[in-house]
Amino acid sequence: MLAAERDQRILTLARRDGRVVTTALARELGISEITARRAINNLAAAGLLVRVHGGATLPGRLATPADGSITGLVVPTSDYYYAKVIAGAESVAAQLGTRLVLGVTHYDRETEQERVRRLVGLGVRGVVVATSTYEPTATDTGAWLDSLEVPVVLMERSITYPQTAREYDTVRTDHAYGGVVAVRHLAALGHRSIGLALRKETPTAAFLTSGYRDTVEALGLDGDAPFRALPDLGRDPAGADVVLNLFLDDCLAAGTRAAIVHVDAHASRLVELATARGLRVPEDLSIVAYDDEVAAFSMVPLTAVAPPKQAVGAAAMRLLQSRVQSLADGGELPVQHLSLLPGLAVRNSTTRYI
Repeated sequence: MLAAERDQRILTLARRDGRVVTTALARELGISEITARRAINNLAAAGLLVRVHGGATLPGRLATPADGSITGLVVPTSDYYYAKVIAGAESVAAQLGTRLVLGVTHYDRETEQERVRRLVGLGVRGVVVATSTYEPTATDTGAWLDSLEVPVVLMERSITYPQTAREYDTVRTDHAYGGVVAVRHLAALGHRSIGLALRKETPTAAFLTSGYRDTVEALGLDGDAPFRALPDLGRDPAGADVVLNLFLDDCLAAGTRAAIVHVDAHASRLVELATARGLRVPEDLSIVAYDDEVAAFSMVPLTAVAPPKQAVGAAAMRLLQSRVQSLADGGELPVQHLSLLPGLAVRNSTTRYI
């Protein structure tokens, strides 16, 4: 890709999403993070972008609105899954005329509470939060939410009464439906045995497993297909390889020729391990990845379940705006729990069972 073409693509993404995040940009354009950062710096020097933490935004996006309104967004990370969520929230904040202030918690509860306290101190009109704790029975998190004196919308989380003293507006991806979509796709290709390998400690895993199992049962597929819980590939690559190889062994022994793998990086690594064994993807093993962050860049471009990340961020901001406006008007807006359905990006890693 020529530099001019790359720069034009970066500006197009910034106009579409409201901002660009360096790590996400590097993945999308297939370039290194250093190259992405250098390109952003050059565009900022030319006055076409404004540098912010982790990326850049369009000129004028950082100005405080005339009414001085500020909205908080608190998320566990600013890259991978949440980069597009942030972009969706920021695009709506700009439309609403409020300045978005971001807090990143790194899944640490104390950091999360400090970030929110700081935002409240800035005078935010409300906060969208993806809590560091994602267990719906987390009473300590519920008590902390109840103590906040500004409107709160939960994003990709669900903490309800009796863990909280009141109900909260929520926007989340229906990850159970993601499992349904993946199984339906492979079943439509003729696969009757579909393995599942996933990161069990993530907030997505339980829902994905539920959707997978319900659909396998409803379609009369093999209920004893291989299943493995995967370690974090980034923290324990050797351990992840061991479990992925065991999963391959299970599939070969069971005659299973299709698998759903969560997350993208594990699915991509499974392609590499299968290829090293002389197996062909998708001819010998069809694979559906889950997340669709880097699935397209696998050795074999991966068919992937794609959560509507940008739409989640946008919907959460709109819901917070509705809550803030309702309180200002003295109205009684019903609490809303919005569930957004993921889609499926079909690529080269799945084929009909022969």
